[in-house]
Amino acid sequence: MAIVSFMPLIFLCFLVNLVTHAAAERQYQNCVTERGNFTANATYMANLDALLDNLTANTQIDYGFYNLSYGQNPEKVSVIGLCRGDLNPDVCRSCLNNSRVFLPQFCPNYKEAIAFYENCMLRYSNRSIFGVVEDTPWYYYWWPGNNVTNVDQYNQVLFKLLPELQSKAASGDNRLKYAAGSATVTDSLRIYALVQCTPDLSEQLCIDCLGVAFSEISSCCNSVAGVTIGRPSCNVRYGTNPFYEAIPDTPKGNSKLRTVIAIVASVVAFIIVIVLVFIYLRVKMARKYIEVWRKWNEGTALDIVDSTLSGASTNEIMRCIHIGLLCVQKDVANRPTMASVMLMLNSNSATLPKPSEPAFVLQGRTFTGTQLLERNSGLVETAINNVQASVNEASNTELYPR
Repeated sequence: MAIVSFMPLIFLCFLVNLVTHAAAERQYQNCVTERGNFTANATYMANLDALLDNLTANTQIDYGFYNLSYGQNPEKVSVIGLCRGDLNPDVCRSCLNNSRVFLPQFCPNYKEAIAFYENCMLRYSNRSIFGVVEDTPWYYYWWPGNNVTNVDQYNQVLFKLLPELQSKAASGDNRLKYAAGSATVTDSLRIYALVQCTPDLSEQLCIDCLGVAFSEISSCCNSVAGVTIGRPSCNVRYGTNPFYEAIPDTPKGNSKLRTVIAIVASVVAFIIVIVLVFIYLRVKMARKYIEVWRKWNEGTALDIVDSTLSGASTNEIMRCIHIGLLCVQKDVANRPTMASVMLMLNSNSATLPKPSEPAFVLQGRTFTGTQLLERNSGLVETAINNVQASVNEASNTELYPR
């Protein structure tokens, strides 16, 4: 009986601990009254529920940024979820999954609301919120009893560290704009700080957002050693104890490098296609000319003539084939000029020389049609290898038409 009598007390302690933990996680919420309300069971509510229910469904997102929209205006909903840049995906999703439950309960029927937590930020609205800096609502939080003794010395180090992190975070890509670092104040005191922007912002907009956040420190928290400032588009946190996890440093310019690689890959693929098409057309042309040449030698050139020309003069057809073969002679000197071609076409009395096997020029060398066909497979492989080698060696190759 004694054990049973303690069960309600144990359960109560569990609830108190659970509520206290949840309250500690929920640092700040704001229901934006200016954007209006929606009625229960309205289309806007259905769209909001659909977005929040599927906010973290895409497990391929492992960089802590979710931006989704759903529905048609004026019932369209846009949502942004941002996790602290050093968190692993599971911790990130856990924070966002909790916030997507708490925030609509805290701001029931509000079309726009925002919540800041220690590990993440969640906001939604009935307007477009992507790629723009939001100044309000914002909040700050500091830890009581955590004041510095030498404010000027502390701030001097702090305001040297923050701009360095600002520049690093702003140069991130469209998945992560985050930076963390530390600096020594005295032998026994060190500042740890992180800054972050929503990755949908441009580099300059991220710099601007963090710049405004830095300026708010002097007005709210000048002598405090540990502070968090949250804004819809960026946030700042610093203190004298480590609070973030180290993540691999991404060298500056990696985003641009990825872009260059993507462009080069596209160009390479395009060049390969062009080369293959060029070779295909060359070989196809060679096959046609070789077929004509073979029929000509066999005395059956009329076999290649389209049946629709069956009523035309046989002599004229044969003469045209003869002239065509003369125009593709291997030796340029043996090819008739345009004036000679006109004379041959207009005069049946002009004697035509005997043609030799057709030739083709490829890569500065002249081949007969038969030789070109034999080189076909080798040319394709060589063309692809040459293009890939140029890219791998990072060479700049200019292509000139022949």
